[in-house]
Amino acid sequence: MTMEDIMQSTMESVITEKFSYFENQVHNLILEVTRLNSTIGQLLKKSNPEEKLTVKEAAEILRVKENTVRDMCKSDKISYEKLGGQFRIKRSAINDYLNRHI
Repeated sequence: MTMEDIMQSTMESVITEKFSYFENQVHNLILEVTRLNSTIGQLLKKSNPEEKLTVKEAAEILRVKENTVRDMCKSDKISYEKLGGQFRIKRSAINDYLNRHI
């Protein structure tokens, strides 16, 4: 093996090693961006006042039973919509109710 062959082999090895390291870094960045996108999506969903919640979700926020939420809707204490026969309550309606009663 000539000196030139050794140098070329060494260079190829270094380049391969550096490229592998770079690929790993890019992969880790992609994973981190994916996690951040998910977190941002969750935060936006929680902060969206127009988000429509199920009775169960509203009950969890209000810390009451689901039947209580249904009764509150039927007595117009909380505004709601009916979609497919099910109550849907805007997060803003829950916030309004809480502001009036706290």
